[in-house]
Amino acid sequence: FFFPLAMDIQALLGLIVWVLGSRWAGDTFLGWVHPALMIAAVGLAHIGRARSERAEGSQAKGRQAVIFFGLSLLVVLVAIPTGSWPL
Repeated sequence: FFFPLAMDIQALLGLIVWVLGSRWAGDTFLGWVHPALMIAAVGLAHIGRARSERAEGSQAKGRQAVIFFGLSLLVVLVAIPTGSWPL
């Protein structure tokens, strides 16, 4: 329950920043690829929660959650724009 909820909150905050900061103008990665991948990650988190709730048996529930939450985390890590870090 908490992982998809945290993803929803992050997506809402990200969409607010994206719209108010006019982030779609200019850079392609930060403008479109990053938001699209993050929305896909939120979708994977919700699919994982739904599939784990419908699975029969605790082992199957855990397997579904690990697969889809792991895929969601992988998409988030791929979508992080490391080139824009101020390091």
